Amino acid sequence: MKICFCVDTMDSGGAERVASILCTEFVKMNHEVDLIMISAKKDDSFYELDKRVKLIPLFLGTNKKQINFLYKVYLLKKHFKKNRYDAVISFLPNVNFCVYLSLKHIKGIVHIASERNNPYIDPKSKIRRFFKELAFKKANGVVFQTEDAERYFANKLKCPTQIIKNPVSAVVDDLLLDTRTSGSIVSVGRLTEQKNFSLLINAFYDFNKIHQSSFLKIYGEGASRDKLEELITSLDLTGKVQLCGNSINWIKDNFNCSLFINSSLYEGMPNSLLEAAINGMPCIASDCPIGGNRELLLNGNGLLFINNDKEDLLKKMNILYKNDALVTKFRKASLNMRENYSPKIIALQWVDFIKRLINEKK
Repeated sequence: MKICFCVDTMDSGGAERVASILCTEFVKMNHEVDLIMISAKKDDSFYELDKRVKLIPLFLGTNKKQINFLYKVYLLKKHFKKNRYDAVISFLPNVNFCVYLSLKHIKGIVHIASERNNPYIDPKSKIRRFFKELAFKKANGVVFQTEDAERYFANKLKCPTQIIKNPVSAVVDDLLLDTRTSGSIVSVGRLTEQKNFSLLINAFYDFNKIHQSSFLKIYGEGASRDKLEELITSLDLTGKVQLCGNSINWIKDNFNCSLFINSSLYEGMPNSLLEAAINGMPCIASDCPIGGNRELLLNGNGLLFINNDKEDLLKKMNILYKNDALVTKFRKASLNMRENYSPKIIALQWVDFIKRLINEKK
């Protein structure tokens, strides 16, 4: 098959991570794969791609300083007319809607839109949410990460839907997972209000009074960096809390961390928590909508805390920190997850869904 993925850019986000893994797996299956970045001017990808994946920045060579949405639609439509794909897969709300408009009146191409976040909250704008839902209604199929997300659209969609988990390719050798002696606490995500790192930093402030050798490392970039730096300074945690920026190797660099924490206010299926759990890290996560955190830690492989509750987070940190017996129990449960989230198995589920939609469209 000839498959096209559409994303906004290929920066360090979770949706981009999934797209990179799936594209690589698809070409291994001998499918022809293009990856279009609808807002990019350069052919750069934060994540490694198989050389057979054709990375296409939609605005390569353009001198436009501002990229107009309708111009994106025009360029995409022009590209789709020239390149007759069997299927186009789009991630994220603005991309889903852009692809829907671009494929309008073009016959023979299956469009699969995908929900990557909490549909009850994201996007916050009512207008953008309307356009996102319109794109879903017009798609040939929609992929969700969790049952809760699919349930939101239960009475809104007539097209086929499928729940497909995220693939994980960052797997550390089991032999490296024998000890948890670093004292480090790790968290990963965009520096935005959604990830609720301010709650984590405030909880760590109290935690560090008891466990003075502990330190917190937060990986990611985003609009909240300045506010978080101010909070770190105001709590006199400089040197104890590090904002480490983006890193593709955060798993390998922190395999012996004492805790991994996801403090988000809401999530889809967070890649960082999934990667941490599968690699046997002692995980704590907020019990937030849309259920991805709960699903990942449901099988006795981590602790959930009440969403946005600092005291409950602090309680769970004190329970799990350097608790060898509990960490060993969680690690065994987590390592059993690996097969279910292997890139090959997840990619096959996508291919089966694509083929089903192509057959239904004939």
